[in-house]
Amino acid sequence: MLSISIIYIIICSIYLYPFCIKYLGFPELPPLTTQMIILLFFIGTYLTSFIKNKNIVSADRIFRKYLVYVGLFLMIVFLTSVINYNNIILVVKSLLEFGLIGLLLFLTVMEIDLSEKHQEQILTFIYALLFLQIPTTIYQYYVLGYRDPDSISGTISSTLVGGTGVIAVLMSFLMAYGVSQILIKGFSLLRLLIVALAFVPSLLGGARVSLVLFPLTIIITIISFVLFYKKDKIKKSIQTFAMIGIAFTIVMIVFLVIIPNIRDSEYLSVDQFNATQKYEEYENGAGRYSRLQGYGLLFKGVFRNNLNIILGMGNQSITKSNTVSVHTAYLDFINYMPDSLIILASNGILGLLLIITIIMISLPTLKKYLHVETSKNLQVISLSLIPVTINIVIALFYTSTWNSQIAFSYWIILAIIFHRFSIIQRGNELLKSLTDSKYLE
Repeated sequence: MLSISIIYIIICSIYLYPFCIKYLGFPELPPLTTQMIILLFFIGTYLTSFIKNKNIVSADRIFRKYLVYVGLFLMIVFLTSVINYNNIILVVKSLLEFGLIGLLLFLTVMEIDLSEKHQEQILTFIYALLFLQIPTTIYQYYVLGYRDPDSISGTISSTLVGGTGVIAVLMSFLMAYGVSQILIKGFSLLRLLIVALAFVPSLLGGARVSLVLFPLTIIITIISFVLFYKKDKIKKSIQTFAMIGIAFTIVMIVFLVIIPNIRDSEYLSVDQFNATQKYEEYENGAGRYSRLQGYGLLFKGVFRNNLNIILGMGNQSITKSNTVSVHTAYLDFINYMPDSLIILASNGILGLLLIITIIMISLPTLKKYLHVETSKNLQVISLSLIPVTINIVIALFYTSTWNSQIAFSYWIILAIIFHRFSIIQRGNELLKSLTDSKYLE
């Protein structure tokens, strides 16, 4: 099936091709290659449905809800572009590069009629690639001898710079999955090992955001399990939390005490967690770029009035061009900033709040899905997506999230879950209508 092959091509292009460029000498793909594949995939899927007069699976409440928010986002983009005299070509280019492509992927995968077998195969492939980051980062550190923490980026970066923040967030996917497996399927050493090993890439790469994301992931997963899945399993949840705590302690002892004694390492050191002064210096401008300094530069040096703060400078401000004439200047420093600053620069506070809302509106549906799904594997994944959703919102303020492996993975997984939920809902509604009509007879 062509659609399934395209999904695998997209997944491989974001997870494996960067590794092939870095280590196997593959050529760099032309700019916007993956984005154009997704755009054509979206157009082709919905055009085919229209021509065949197919009953669109996603044409229900879930689809309409996301369609409304996508429409609102495009309205903000159009409004800010007009107000700031943006070049329409660069606005469209920015939407492909950053603003809209992940949502188009979500709507496309949600529309494709995948069998349960294909759904599970795609999900298994994604989580296998997530797990692949663990041995790859270990190989990069201990075999290749990388010492710059930004070089410990698994398979997701084609250069020796960048990617550790993205890896940290991706490992929260894996950690949430492992904790959810323990809670729903029961304890096993393998599942506990997955949870513990998810911490390793962040430790090797010095991604301090993991100190916030990982404990939060465990706590939110357990709370969600108690509130939305099994309210009578509080004792089991406490036991799970204790076991995971023990596993973390063992991993920390191995990587922070035993290994450094064998092989000296700056980043396998407790200092990376305790050196608050160095961290503050880095965040305020001592490092290669500064997140905190970026907010000051944006609000004090770029925004000219309150309207800019609310609606931003337009998408042209985040898109560079040497050929198209522009009215709004390109903000070069934005390239080194987390996504929250990019969204603020282009679409203002209103745009950022709308993006956060688009991410968070999945939570009520995931809660409902947990109650109707019968497959344990899909229950595990849907439970794990609850903390992941919150982590993605947090990650917007730390790293590249909205147009990276984080968002692409999230939207594909979520689309498969919501597609299945839509089918289950329709089946239940049909059964109810048949039952009611039989009763009336």
